[in-house]
Amino acid sequence: MLDGLGLETGVDLDALSEASRFIAARLDHPLPSRYAQARGAARRP
Repeated sequence: MLDGLGLETGVDLDALSEASRFIAARLDHPLPSRYAQARGAARRP
């Protein structure tokens, strides 16, 4: 949300998203993060 407003947070959203996918795969369970869910849906063809 803050990133979309152009505010610098220091959080690398690409790295965060990649880490979420990595953890979800290791747990064999989707994470409850709405950002990760939306980001994953946006990447699907």
